[in-house]
Amino acid sequence: PQPLPVGETGDLRVRYAYEFMPKGIVTRFIVAAHQFIEDQKLVWKSGVVLRKDGARAEIIEYYGKREIHIRVSGSDKKALRTIVMYEFDKIHALYARLKYDTLIPCNCAACQASAEPHFYQTLKEFFDNRQPDIQCQKKPYQMVNVRGLLDDFVDTPPESPEQAEERNNELKRRLQDTVPGSEEDRRIRREFERLSARIR
Repeated sequence: PQPLPVGETGDLRVRYAYEFMPKGIVTRFIVAAHQFIEDQKLVWKSGVVLRKDGARAEIIEYYGKREIHIRVSGSDKKALRTIVMYEFDKIHALYARLKYDTLIPCNCAACQASAEPHFYQTLKEFFDNRQPDIQCQKKPYQMVNVRGLLDDFVDTPPESPEQAEERNNELKRRLQDTVPGSEEDRRIRREFERLSARIR
């Protein structure tokens, strides 16, 4: 097998962590995604490399850790990651009492530049309890917007214009305490752009 290069930054990552991991999940996935297997040969007992439209995905099962790791690189990586997660959703639905968490990587500046970002396990709980931010556990321990982390991975209810405006006002207050041009300053300004469409 020729897995993706180690230490690539900018890759899209997601992990599934299981309370109890049934045998055969990755095998089922390989069968479902067989048309995308790179060269129809980059497949082994615990993993596979897929290729589609300039993107590559590496899916590896760590049975002893009860985890599946997904890493996608390339020019159209979001589309391929969507396909991969859709196939896993279908497989997960086959198991009546399967309990698992979708671990989502942090998108703070430190994690985006790291080959090993911090992964969050309780984001949905934070979102459901209306907690707007969560702290990354990698230095410098930045606060990160929960919805911004979730939006690319799971379906979240759209913000009402009122909720967006409330969040916008909170960001304005936080912007006053940030250093102009810093990563925190840029992150807040990116979220301003995302919210503007909801407020109009």
